[in-house]
Amino acid sequence: MSADPRPSLIRGGLRAWLAPGVRLADVAPGGDPDRLLTRPDCEVVKLQPKVAVGTITTPAGRLFVKRYNVFAWRVALASLWGLSPALAAWHAARALRARGFSTPEALAAVEVRRAGVLRKSFFVTREVPGALTANRCWQAILGEPDAGRRRAGRRALARALGDLFRRLHAAGVYHNDLKDVNVLVSGPPGDPRCVLLDLERVRVLRRVGRRRRVKNLMQLARTLGPQASATDRLRFLGAYLGDGGGRAERRTWARAVGHAAIVVVDGGSIDRTVSIARRFTHRVLSHAWPGHRAQKQFALEASTGEWVLNLDADERVSPELATEIRRALVDVPDGVGGFAVPRLVAYLGRWWYRGGWYPRPIVRLVRRSATRWGGTDPHERAVVAGEIRKLRAPILHHTYGDISDHLRSINHLTTVAAAARVGRRLGAGQLVLEPLWRFVRAYLVARGIGEGFAGLFVAGTGAFYVFLRAAKVWELRVHAGAASATRAEGRRAPASS
Repeated sequence: MSADPRPSLIRGGLRAWLAPGVRLADVAPGGDPDRLLTRPDCEVVKLQPKVAVGTITTPAGRLFVKRYNVFAWRVALASLWGLSPALAAWHAARALRARGFSTPEALAAVEVRRAGVLRKSFFVTREVPGALTANRCWQAILGEPDAGRRRAGRRALARALGDLFRRLHAAGVYHNDLKDVNVLVSGPPGDPRCVLLDLERVRVLRRVGRRRRVKNLMQLARTLGPQASATDRLRFLGAYLGDGGGRAERRTWARAVGHAAIVVVDGGSIDRTVSIARRFTHRVLSHAWPGHRAQKQFALEASTGEWVLNLDADERVSPELATEIRRALVDVPDGVGGFAVPRLVAYLGRWWYRGGWYPRPIVRLVRRSATRWGGTDPHERAVVAGEIRKLRAPILHHTYGDISDHLRSINHLTTVAAAARVGRRLGAGQLVLEPLWRFVRAYLVARGIGEGFAGLFVAGTGAFYVFLRAAKVWELRVHAGAASATRAEGRRAPASS
């Protein structure tokens, strides 16, 4: 897709490509689409440093305005000879429509340059009436009270998505982020119509190779997978392969694509954990609590996929991490056994980037066949054979509900940890120097001081944790010594006559 040499309008550093009958004032009042995005009646859909999306009603109808910012120098310099994202989306919309695919109606591509360097660009489209993203459409179908209509809706949507992917790849169209939120679904549940979004990511190739085809199928399987059953996924794959796909070919593609299978291991909860988990997966296993390490080993052995992401009940996957994982697993060398993921703690009304809790990467995404769970309770860890690579996006860790919960957790975890340390050396270093260093490291070295009283509290509780752990080791030794003395005294006592 080469650059269009004839924009509809040039004004200083502004260039605009307009659909027939569309005026610049309709999509960019005063020559600046930001005036639409910043109006009080604009509904902001996405607000990120690099991309912002808003929807607003104008004399031209209900519009979606997508703004792309440019910050990195390498991207800015590349823009001297490359397309802006808005113009790439403009060309993609034309190319897709020429090949019979539905897209939102493109009204304008507007870009602003200084000395030829791109500063920002805007892509303006008309709203698709009544459309939902594929994930929201699937949720609506699952919420249908009538079982017959629910089954029919699931069947129709799975087949419509499979047919969309088949036609895209057959036409040489590749979208490098073809997940559920980048597909709009409109029309009645029994006859859904699929519409592509994020058009700047579209490339029209001579041929879409197998690796790219697998990547697209994996992207949808991993985003929509938790809401789709095995039957839904087979219907999707059957529609994708078409009439020429026999049983053997379906099996080959199913192994290549895989699907996100959720396994929940419950250690004996007394709340609604099990019933809630069963809304998302049929694999909810009850396993009496054997300890942290043994429970994670049980969960690992219960998994069936090649790659396993281990999460505790108080952890969440950030959207950025989900995207990074999907990209990382497209093509992993055989020698890589796992990925280390940072954890970002939410506590006391803030995200803890300071104080020593971040990033502290921990191996959680592992190749199942190359992993066993080791370490000592409560600080178990994945022991992986092979290279460990690092991911940048974090797991979100909602570790403590409040200060009382924090103190209860310290009491419990130090009891478990002390039992595993009874045989270790205990002296002034463990009772005095280690707690002191923990405080200094968290409060000063890791800049917890910048969090005010909250930073002081977290540094203090970190120091108290290691002191209390050492104190409990001492207590266990005292009790063990007393019990040993009692048994010895019993053996020495003379038998009564």
